[in-house]
Formats: sequence, structure tokens, C-alpha cells
Amino acid sequence: MCIDMKWTIPGACLLVLLFCSSARAGTDYFDTLGEKLSPEEKFLAVKSIYRSRIRSLDSSSAMEALDLLKKKAVKRGDVMLEIMAEGLMGNYLEDCCKQDQKRILRHYKHGFRLSQDHHIRVTEVWMAHQLGRFYYANASYPLAFEYLLRAHTMLQSTDYRHFPEAMRYLYELGLAYFEFGYYKKSITYLQDAAGCPTPEDLWYAVSVNNTLALAYQHLTMIDSAEHYFNEALSYAVRKKDTAWIGIISGNLGHIHFTNKEYDKAMPLLHYDLEISTKYKVWASVVSCLLSMSEYALVQGDLHAAERYLDSVRMYMDLSDNKFVHTVYLYRNLSDLYNHKGDMRRAYVYLDSFMVFRDSLTKQKDSRMLAQIEAKIETEKHLAKLQLIESERGKQIIVRNAVMIALVLLIIIVLQLLHRIRLKQRKDRKIYLLEKKRAEDEIRNARQLLGSYVESVREKSQLIVNFKDEIRKLRQISDQAHHEQDQIIEKLHEASILTEKDWIEFKRLFNKVHKGFFEHLDVKYPDLTQAEIRLLALTKLKLTVNEMANMLGISSDSVRKTRLRLKKKLNLPDHTGLEDIID
Repeated sequence: MCIDMKWTIPGACLLVLLFCSSARAGTDYFDTLGEKLSPEEKFLAVKSIYRSRIRSLDSSSAMEALDLLKKKAVKRGDVMLEIMAEGLMGNYLEDCCKQDQKRILRHYKHGFRLSQDHHIRVTEVWMAHQLGRFYYANASYPLAFEYLLRAHTMLQSTDYRHFPEAMRYLYELGLAYFEFGYYKKSITYLQDAAGCPTPEDLWYAVSVNNTLALAYQHLTMIDSAEHYFNEALSYAVRKKDTAWIGIISGNLGHIHFTNKEYDKAMPLLHYDLEISTKYKVWASVVSCLLSMSEYALVQGDLHAAERYLDSVRMYMDLSDNKFVHTVYLYRNLSDLYNHKGDMRRAYVYLDSFMVFRDSLTKQKDSRMLAQIEAKIETEKHLAKLQLIESERGKQIIVRNAVMIALVLLIIIVLQLLHRIRLKQRKDRKIYLLEKKRAEDEIRNARQLLGSYVESVREKSQLIVNFKDEIRKLRQISDQAHHEQDQIIEKLHEASILTEKDWIEFKRLFNKVHKGFFEHLDVKYPDLTQAEIRLLALTKLKLTVNEMANMLGISSDSVRKTRLRLKKKLNLPDHTGLEDIID
């Protein structure tokens, strides 16, 4: 088979290129990203990879790499990584494809919503700030300040001095206020930014201090302006950034020039001119040349002044601040020809200066009017937001107050319940102790009462036995009859329930049969003490003989007393005294 080599070699090269291209397109630039990182560490790591490896790619490769990151994040369930992918897509498109506004906004808003839904503070601040920058760049100032301030509010709720990119957020918020003409507010945020730890890349440290100086310069606080220009210059020197060194040197030079400190001003302006020319910053070149021409006129060096002004004319069309520089060019030309004695040309340039100055004033007034309108619109929007936030704050305060009240109420209720339970336990313990003591007392009383009754029964039985023995003896002999009767009498007295015994008996009886005597007194108020005693002994189920012995009367007397008592109480024949006392 015959192969045409002139087609084979280019074809092979093309295949290699396609393979390399596809391999590059599918590269996972974030494969080195560790999984066990804190949100702050992950944020900084992803941003670092983006700046070093993605930002310089062409749009197709960059978006493909970020899309791959997003898919990887979704697969892992890593919401923060997904947010970072969304934000960086918006960031990249904003840098390279500014016309695709809707797409940029869609990425930022989606990232912001995800951050809010999952309470990821580091990306929530970032996305809010990015939205604010986006709206500011597109002159939607009310929305711009809303999101910038929202990001700042969230930042304040953290230890923002150690929050990732805190200096950048504060600087860009301060810069927005500076460009809007709110110099005092700008200084507040810029000073907060200056208080943050200095990052490795000193660019923001230089920018923060330079903008602070410019804000103080606008407020004619020249000492403060000079201080911060020097701070900015020291950072620029550390950074070895000759462009910044030139810009800041020029800024310091103009301050000294305004103060007529020409010895300090001129070296700085010459250095600024050199650096600005090198980096083709034509507005700065023209500004330096105008100051130098003015200084030459002050010194009377008309040749040098004319040379500087010729250079201004040469670079004027390249300046992005041409109109303003034209005003100062005509003023200096008028002064030059006035010094030369060429009054005709001096008046011509003076007239041109006045025309351009008036035009510049009108332009400034028009721009200022537009800025004022934007300020009013922004302030209205922010006031409305503040009102909403205030209402929300009130609702939160009310809600928190209600919650605190409920918590306190619950605590109070729980405390009361706890105290009630403790009291119930204590009361129950006391009740059980009292119950046990009462039961012990009743048991002891019952035992004592039983012993007492048993003693009476034994004595009664002893008397009966003695009587039987004496009766038998009498049958045998009548001697000692009198002595026997005395012995029986003494035994009988030993068993009789005396008044003192009755009190003790009644005390014991009352413990065993609570309320017995009170019940009789209420139900049968006419009962005598003897009848009450008889009923008490009946309650103890004593026999007639036992009761007779205890009461010191005969058994017949007991029976007769019982019958009289039944009649007195109007008891039927079939009802006994036992029935009414049970």
C-alpha cells in the first residue's frame, strides 16, 4: 500500500496538536486541592490556583476548567467548591467578556444564593462584594452600594482583620465612596483596610494608602495626605513596583509644588515624568510637564518653559484627561507670552483659557449634577434598605424578647415544678414519717391497752379463782372469814378502774379508737361518765364480769346498767350496745 508522505507528516502533526489540545482542555487544574481544608483555607487555595493557572488561559479553556471544577464539586457534594466555581466563572467573564452581562450576573447571583442557603460566610461576603462591584461598574449605584455594604456588614460580624481578602473588600468599598465624592466615609473604610494584616502581594497596601492620601488631599488635610503618600511610597519601594513609585512620587511632588516647596517638588516630578514616560502613562506625563513649565516661568527660565509646553502639545492627544490639561496649557502659554512681552498672543491664549475654563466648569457642573442625582438616588435606596433593616431589626428584637420571655417563663415554670416536686417529696416524707409515728403510737397504744385489758382479765380471773378457793375453805371452816373478805376486797380494788387509771386508759383508748369519745358526745350528749366508761369497755369486747371487776361493781349492776342504757338510747330489742359503737 502506497502512502503519500507529504500528507502523512502534516496529518500526524495535526493529530498530535489535537491530542495535546484535548488533553489540555480536560486538565483538572484543581487536582492538588486538599479535601481537609477549612473554608478560609479552601477559599484562598482555589483563588491562588485560579490566579496562577486559569486566569491566563483563553476563554474556552478557562471556562472549561471552571466547569470541570463545578462538576467535581457537585459530584463530591462540596457546596463551597461549587460556589467558588460559579464566582470565578463570573469573575473571568467580567475580565474578558464584559458584554455578557446577564451571564456574569447569573453566576454571581447563583453563588450568592448558595452561600446564603448553606450559611458559608467566606463565600457569602465574596459574592455580595462581587455583585456590588459588578453593579458599580455598570453605574447601578443604588444596587452597588447595597451589596457592597451588605458584604461589609457581614465582614464586621467576623474577626475581619484576619478574614480572607478583607483588605481588598474594605479598599474597594472605600474607593467607591472616594469616587462618589464621600471623602470622609471613604477615609473610614480605607483606614480599616490599612489596619488589616499586610498581604504578601503589596498592591492593595500601596493602593489603600495612596487613595487615603488623595482623600485627605481633597479635604485639604495636606499633612495627612503627605503622611499616607509616604506610606504608599514605602510599600511601592518594597514591592519594587517602579510604576507605582513614579505615580506616588508625582502625587507627593504636586503637594510640595502646591505648597511652593519647589526644592522638594521638582526631583519628585522629574522622577514621575521619567517613569510615566517609560510606562506610557500620558496623563501623568502631561501633568508633570505642565507643573515643570509653571516652575520654569516662576524661575524666569522662558526657554525651558517653552520647551516643556511644546512637549505638552506633543503628548496632549495621548492624554485621557485632555480637556483639563488644555485649560492649564492655555493658562501657561498666556503667562509665557506675557513674560515675553507678546501681549497679543498672551491675550489670545488668555481668552482661550477662559473659554475652556468656563466650558470645563460647565462640564464639571453637569458631571457634578449627575453625580448628585446618583447620590440622591443611592441615598434614597440605602435609606429604604436601612428602614427595612431597622424594621427587621425591630422584629428580631421582638422575636428575641418573646423567645427570652418564653425561655424565662419555662425556667420559672420548671423551677416552680421542681420546688413543688421537692415540697411534695418533703411533704410525702413528712407524711410517711408522721404516718409511721402515728402507726407506731397506735400499735404501742394498742399493745398497752391490750396489756392493760389482759392484766384486768388476769386479775379478774385471779379474783374468781380466789373466791372459789375461799368458798371451798368456808365450807370446811368459818375461821379467818373476816381476813378472807379483806383479801378479796384488796384484790378487787387492785382491778378497779380508778379516776387516775381512767385518764391513762382514756388516753390509750383514744389513740387506738380515734374520735370515739367525741362521737359519743355529739351523738349522745346526755350520757353520764359511768355510761361512757361502760360503752368504752364494751368496745373492747370485755365480758360482763371483766367490766364489773374494772368498774368496781357487781355483774348484775353491769347488766342492769346496760339495760337502762339501751332504754335510755331507745334501742330496739334486737339491737345491742355493741351495734351502736362499732
